[in-house]
Amino acid sequence: MTTRLEITLKSELKDPEGENLRKKARNYLGLTLEEVRTLQVLTFDTSLTDEQLEDVRGRIFTNPVTQVSSFKPLAGDFDWLIWVGFLPGVRDNAGSTASNPSQGSNSGGETTCSISGWQRTTRASAS
Repeated sequence: MTTRLEITLKSELKDPEGENLRKKARNYLGLTLEEVRTLQVLTFDTSLTDEQLEDVRGRIFTNPVTQVSSFKPLAGDFDWLIWVGFLPGVRDNAGSTASNPSQGSNSGGETTCSISGWQRTTRASAS
């Protein structure tokens, strides 16, 4: 089963990566953007149950202090949406994490899942 997980910083936190992209858009492209927020999209190709996926989402891929994540789309109110993905052969840290067994899952054993793709989504609001 293929499942998509979206992860982003909590809305009340500044997004340094988004701010860097906003500045680059202004400096290199002459675009004035009000705000840029980034999120990571992980695509799992796995036979994990919904309960196991929820456990992996919360315990491995999401920092509950700074991030929110969901198997449903998080990107909401935006003017532009830009997708950026890794080229073949580029190191995928999140994919490397996912391909290692997670210890102590609710099932009592090891759970292995692999990520078939990783994408970063950038939300931008034009001024």
